[in-house]
Amino acid sequence: MKLKQIPSRYTFKWRVFLICLVLACGMWFLIHLSKTYISPIKIVVNYNQLSSNKILYNKKCDTIDAVVEATGFQIFRYKNTSPEVNINLNDVLLSQGNHYFWLPNRSQSILKENLAIRRIVNIVSSDTIFLNLDERVCKMVRINPKLSFDIPKGYRIKNLKYSTEKAEIFGPKKLLHTINGINTEEKEVKISSSNASYVVSLQLPANVTSPNKSIKLEAQLERITQKIIELPIKVKNLPPNAEIKLVPDRVKIAFTTGFSEYETLTENDFEVICDVKNITNFTSSLPLEFSKYPKNITQLQIKPMTTQVIVISK
Repeated sequence: MKLKQIPSRYTFKWRVFLICLVLACGMWFLIHLSKTYISPIKIVVNYNQLSSNKILYNKKCDTIDAVVEATGFQIFRYKNTSPEVNINLNDVLLSQGNHYFWLPNRSQSILKENLAIRRIVNIVSSDTIFLNLDERVCKMVRINPKLSFDIPKGYRIKNLKYSTEKAEIFGPKKLLHTINGINTEEKEVKISSSNASYVVSLQLPANVTSPNKSIKLEAQLERITQKIIELPIKVKNLPPNAEIKLVPDRVKIAFTTGFSEYETLTENDFEVICDVKNITNFTSSLPLEFSKYPKNITQLQIKPMTTQVIVISK
């Protein structure tokens, strides 16, 4: 069955009709949007220009519900995106004792001017908005590094230097009273050269500012090596008139140190002891331990780790 083709003159008429319908609907929509309506909207209030000796904390803005009279275009826009209004607190801030607040209904002219609308019919959410204000003070606190280091095998960090150990911070007096230090970012620093420098960010608490956003770290590497020293064992808690013999009475200690200290470290920097306080038998094997050693060495070992204690007389 062969379909009948619609004459082109009818197709043209339908196209003209649809175009006219779209234009008519668009004109109707524009005419109605240009009219004035009363509608509820949400307004985001941003606070600024506070006096230099005061600081606002816990919140930087508020959202208030208001009924406004505006054009359809404005209402349509504000329904999709809440309008933002900047409020100069020096103009609207009120206080009663230690409480600070402002009255949105008394500030309708400021809100109206910022929104460029005909009028604000009413503030629905609250007639009084309380603010947390405190005296803005300065405090010097220590910086707590939260860093770990990745260094090449066979090296150690010889010198580690920070550009500053303290930072000046500003904020509310009550908050700064609880802060004794600020941390750096938690970060693994990969040191790949003998002399290197890095920038590390500071983690400032909320409502706290500082002119120092970061600190500089300088690290110096040096090669490490192992050293072995032989020294005598010292006896601790030997009873009066007692005589004992240690076998062996000397031990070797092994440790890892940097090249710069290899020659300077001697047996005088170490002390190995044997505590005989609780000895009961005439012959006992007791452990050895360090009572003195430099703090900047690693992998410290005693060879052997025990000694035979022979009681000659008590």
